[in-house]
Amino acid sequence: MKTLLLTLGLGLIAALQAQDPMALDSEEPDISGKWYIKAIVSDKGTPVRITPPMTCSVLSNRDLQVSFTRMHDGQCHEVEILLEKTSVPGEYTSFGGLSHLHVELSSVEDHRLFYCEGEFQEEKFRVAKLVSRNLEESPEALKEFKEFIWHKGLQEKDIFIPEQTGERTAPPKSSRTPSLSAT
Repeated sequence: MKTLLLTLGLGLIAALQAQDPMALDSEEPDISGKWYIKAIVSDKGTPVRITPPMTCSVLSNRDLQVSFTRMHDGQCHEVEILLEKTSVPGEYTSFGGLSHLHVELSSVEDHRLFYCEGEFQEEKFRVAKLVSRNLEESPEALKEFKEFIWHKGLQEKDIFIPEQTGERTAPPKSSRTPSLSAT
């Protein structure tokens, strides 16, 4: 369970790579502000059904601080994680270099694709996410995400569409299972 939570947390971090709008490098994807996870795929499973939005801030040294809320033991907990900028555009490391994060622009406006791989407690993991600035569904972005994960060696059958919540994570109000609306 800890591995799965770390996988999601690292994925959230990667999704929220912020850039200061006044100092954007033309090669860096702009991921500042609030983002919603639209789709997740991992080689370790997906432990959560619902996700709140995530927010990130660029620091003066171009590292990123990512903030999100997660549910643990029935309580909401604010989480902040630091991502260290590498010399490669769109790439960051965290946890002493054990996790490597890569962010790509999507061809669909206000969407980003990211991929994270690393190691936690001597176990390797890989996770990819599709994130968006808004809650609207985008079949085009989902199609692009499926192609992206195929190139990363992840399985389309493992894609999970999380239920979106507000600023805090709350228990689901229904038992419905989110499904993919586009193939």
